[in-house]
This record gives sequence, structure tokens and C-alpha cells, in this order.
Amino acid sequence: RQIVQESLRRLLANELVRGLLVGAQENGFPGLRRYSTDTRHEATGPVPKFSPGFVLFRSKAIGITDAYFQTADVSDSLSGYRFGDLILTHELIHAFDDRKKSTDIGFTSLTAWVFRNNRWAYLNPVRFSEYNGVVAETMTLYGRGRYSEAWARDRSFATAMSFPVPTIQSLATPVESYADILAHLILDSRATTYLKPDVVDWFERNVFPGLRDKARRFSVTDYDIF
Repeated sequence: RQIVQESLRRLLANELVRGLLVGAQENGFPGLRRYSTDTRHEATGPVPKFSPGFVLFRSKAIGITDAYFQTADVSDSLSGYRFGDLILTHELIHAFDDRKKSTDIGFTSLTAWVFRNNRWAYLNPVRFSEYNGVVAETMTLYGRGRYSEAWARDRSFATAMSFPVPTIQSLATPVESYADILAHLILDSRATTYLKPDVVDWFERNVFPGLRDKARRFSVTDYDIF
């Protein structure tokens, strides 16, 4: 619990994170809950290995798993942020967004997501053979406890693509892409050097003003944890 509290204290110095927390609470998410990596949920199945955080929208739960505590102090290879800080920010973004702006046509068209055949498809070019190799490599490294190497490999591949994204998680769904990009715009001092300018501009125009407005209503001294 202390590790999470320390991370939240650092993060809440940032106006945009305060806005995320207010937005999450307005959407009915009361706080953070601890889960083991083997927890099974009726709606979603087991929490995947090396998944340090997740959000259950229907039950309004932000989950922090055992994997979070194993990787919380890993430093990012590009800008030095703490991995644990990124995870908390990422999950707060899911709770703040609640699958709204992340599936809005303004965001999905900009980032080349299209909904067809009952699923989301990513249309930007991706070297899938290399992508599959990176996924396999990072999972192997995570399994061996070599977390810094896994994260560095993920980041180096994702930020060097023809349409750069912060991590390969951005390629999962538009909801994950939205949370991944916004979390890095908040925490990664170098995000604007690899993200496309029109993507940065969209968040600055469509998301940041609302977060700053919510931050003015921030009055919580302690967030409910576990």
C-alpha cells in the first residue's frame, strides 16, 4: 500500500493527473483494489500474467496486481519515469475516459482505428512478423524477471514505427491506444519528440482543457486504496 501511496503523491503534483482522479470518481470509480495475478473474474477471465493493472468497467474497479509491485521501480529507458507511475496513470485514464473519447471518431480516425466485422482493426502499417517477435521476446524477459530489458525492447520498437506510439500496448484497441498515448503525454518528457504532431495537438485541444477544469475541483487528500 505504501508503494502505491507514494506513487499517487508524486502523480498528484501534476494538474492533469488530479483531473484524471476527479474524472474517475465522477464516473463511479472509488479507488484502487489489490488483486493477485491469478485472480479470475466472471466477466473477463483470469488476469493475464505480467499485467500490472486493469480496469473492470462494469464493476467500477481499478485493479493493481502483484506484477505492479514487481515492476513499480523500473525506470523508463527513454525518459526515466517510473513504470509504477505509468501504470497508475494509465488505469486512471481508463476510469476517467470510461470508453468515451477513446472510441470517438475524432480519435479513432486520427489514429487509424476502424470498427468492422464486429471488431476494431488497426490500419497503420505494422511489421507484424517483427511485432510478434518483440511480443514473444518481451514476455520471455518478463518471465525471467528482466523487467527493464523487456520494457526497453517494447519502447524501442513502438517509438520507431512509421506511425510511432509509446508502447506496443497502443496496438491492442483504441481504448488502450488512448490511455497509452495520454499517459505518456503526461509523464514522458520526450513524448512530443516521437508522437505525430497532429496526435499531440488533438489531446491538447480535446482532452487537456477538460482535465484542467476537473483539476480545479480536486479536494481529495487520500484516495481509497485496497
